[in-house]
Amino acid sequence: MGWHEEMDVLHQKRAIAKGKFTRKVTLLDEGIEKGEPVSVLKSNYERISESFQLLEKANDDVLNLICSNGGDDVIVNEAEQYMLHCERIKNEKLTEISKIEIAQNIVKPKVKIKAFEPPMFNGNVRDYPCFKDDFKNLVKSVYGEDAYALKMCLSGDALQTVKGVEGNYIEMMQRLDDKYGNMRKVMDLVISDLKALKKINEGDTKGFVKLVDQVEQCWLDLKNINLEEELNTANVISHIERVLPNLQKRE
Repeated sequence: MGWHEEMDVLHQKRAIAKGKFTRKVTLLDEGIEKGEPVSVLKSNYERISESFQLLEKANDDVLNLICSNGGDDVIVNEAEQYMLHCERIKNEKLTEISKIEIAQNIVKPKVKIKAFEPPMFNGNVRDYPCFKDDFKNLVKSVYGEDAYALKMCLSGDALQTVKGVEGNYIEMMQRLDDKYGNMRKVMDLVISDLKALKKINEGDTKGFVKLVDQVEQCWLDLKNINLEEELNTANVISHIERVLPNLQKRE
């Protein structure tokens, strides 16, 4: 095979490699236009790099053949400019991907909110079920069975209850459960509060609103221990009706 025929073959191989390189670049451009994830764009860029290496190899073969025949400076320069153009395209695509990635990683300023304060329990039996749930979700989930963390959430009678075992989380919780965890005590206190309600005079809007709030709080306290149905007994309903103003009774 003569020199010219061999050069034609190498030019053809380079053209095929250039076609593959161009297709990969086009595929990446389409991905950028569609807003595809950066991970997909990077994967496409890897295909561009691979095709560029094949193109560079094909171009080197052309240059080697040119140089073996004396090396025409004009032709050598054209071959080098050919690859320089392709490499610029490759680098531009990498820059585009980098800009997209940076834009996606910019963290928008977050609204600052007050840090969660730990739940507190002072020994009020009615507050204990809610305290246990809050402690589990806000404190135990972060610090685990930490005796010090539990102690920091106690005050008053509750703190006195764990005195002497402050370093033992299990013992502290056991004492609290024994003293405040009897759901029957909670129910008795709620029913007692309901029975202590005083009759509201006609026209006492403020007193009526306060009564509604008290009854609602009693219902919520029982709901926390799944005993809200206890408010549906005839005795409780009858007492609530007796303390209502006559107008509300008729309604």
